[in-house]
Amino acid sequence: MGVESHQPPIMFKALVIGPERSGKTTFVKSLQRIDNFLSMPTIGCACEMVDMETVGYCLLDHGGQECLKRHWQRFYDDCDVIIFVFDADDDDVTTAVQELVEVAVVNKQKSFLVIANQRDVEMSGSGKTELLESEIKRARTVVDDKSLLHLAQCNVSDVTDAIKQFKVFVKMLDKSIRKQRRNVR
Repeated sequence: MGVESHQPPIMFKALVIGPERSGKTTFVKSLQRIDNFLSMPTIGCACEMVDMETVGYCLLDHGGQECLKRHWQRFYDDCDVIIFVFDADDDDVTTAVQELVEVAVVNKQKSFLVIANQRDVEMSGSGKTELLESEIKRARTVVDDKSLLHLAQCNVSDVTDAIKQFKVFVKMLDKSIRKQRRNVR
């Protein structure tokens, strides 16, 4: 009889950023399956661990206040993925996506999960979906061909929805990485 060896979980580090009050911390807490918590603005950066199936993820939840945004760049090199959360119900979706484009310009090789947080309003038929899709299309032109920019529309306070969207992204990311490895050989 052999001794079973357990491989440590594959670690994946993501920087979670976006405008103030967009739902970044709520998204992280939902991934941790915490649905009852007191949400307060994040000052600085909070490191949160999320375990799903056989993989562990380190999520760096960074504050979105104007005075903190300039500090985001300190974490870019240290992360594998950038998760950008914004409030899709906000009237100024264009400004949020412009911030995404600015981040993507300096992180062309990173993969992005873009969470359009729909807390209050159904977007279909409102004209916001078309605006959002055209803005995201613009953001995709900035990211490297080998990188992934995935848009997920969800209610981040819905634990099931948040986990589902995160798993879809992780699966797409895994597929993209495997494809890149095959092309290198």
